[in-house]
Amino acid sequence: MSDSSIAKWTIAAVVAAGALTGPGLTAKGQTTTSTSVSVTGHVDVGAVAQWLMSMDTDKDGTVTKAEMDKWMEAHFKKADTDHDGTLETKELVGFCKYIMTTGRASSYSKQCPTQGKVWLAAMDTDKDGTVSKEEMQKYFDGEFDKADVDHDETLDKQELGAFRQSLMTAGK
Repeated sequence: MSDSSIAKWTIAAVVAAGALTGPGLTAKGQTTTSTSVSVTGHVDVGAVAQWLMSMDTDKDGTVTKAEMDKWMEAHFKKADTDHDGTLETKELVGFCKYIMTTGRASSYSKQCPTQGKVWLAAMDTDKDGTVSKEEMQKYFDGEFDKADVDHDETLDKQELGAFRQSLMTAGK
């Protein structure tokens, strides 16, 4: 094998390894690392890190249920555009788009029009066609408990990635 062939194979191997394990480059040339899992098997660690930073009010590197509930409540209030204390499908789509693009674009945001209907079906326990803050909190708390695999009542970055994915795979 010639030196140029070896060089080409080496470059190809390095590029492939980088694509699988990060770091990589975004379209804008920013460095990113990808190790979390999405619906297609890819987790956007950068997006999960943004969630962690926005929820982790005590900056200990984990998210408690109380921190998540406070975060969810603030975003619920923003999504409740008609200020009636509930979210209907259109507002759930807005809620989805907002939380799934916190800090950066996300491939999940493309699923939000469908996910709004799925969330309505999953969260609307009283079947009135809307989701109250309490219904959403109960759903998020249940998903939190499922994601908390070490049962320490907090979510680390990996568990938060699983939580984020569970929201976007609800009903599947």
